[in-house]
Amino acid sequence: MPDPIVRYSLEQFALLLAAYKPGRRINAVHLHHTWRPNHSQWRGQASVEAMRRFHMEENHWSDIAQHLTLDPAGGLWSGRPWTKAPASSAGANGTADEGPFMIEMVGDFDLGKDVFEGEQKATMLGVVARLVIHFDLDPGDPDLKKAVRFHRELNQGKKTCPGTSLDLDATRGEIAAEA
Repeated sequence: MPDPIVRYSLEQFALLLAAYKPGRRINAVHLHHTWRPNHSQWRGQASVEAMRRFHMEENHWSDIAQHLTLDPAGGLWSGRPWTKAPASSAGANGTADEGPFMIEMVGDFDLGKDVFEGEQKATMLGVVARLVIHFDLDPGDPDLKKAVRFHRELNQGKKTCPGTSLDLDATRGEIAAEA
């Protein structure tokens, strides 16, 4: 049975990260958007629990796909244990020993849909910068091309995830500036 899903702040995330005992080496961060629910459909805990149920009952995964869910107000929701590989993208999930940390950002960030801004964006930048620093993901990769990946890079463009309004190089630059 998976652990209960709980909400926490960026500061609480930083404390959890500092206390993390390496049971799995994190070698990248994968960024996704939910598409559904979008911002107007978001219902907090009920939405995260619904995602988990769908992932487990319909997809037959052991838990929710992501390690962390980022809500429209910048809140963070726990997910799959960090010691387990995510269900990020077939062939790119890593192993029980090493692999990516997956973040699911609530919203539909394709052009003309939800806007990725404010606390949600600030929290994403803060979380990913902390992951880059903590797991030392930038040596020899100052542009974070291996360290920070959009889902659409991993699936040969079959999806727009995390949305056509998000620019990969600009996002990496903003994360690098935070780190």
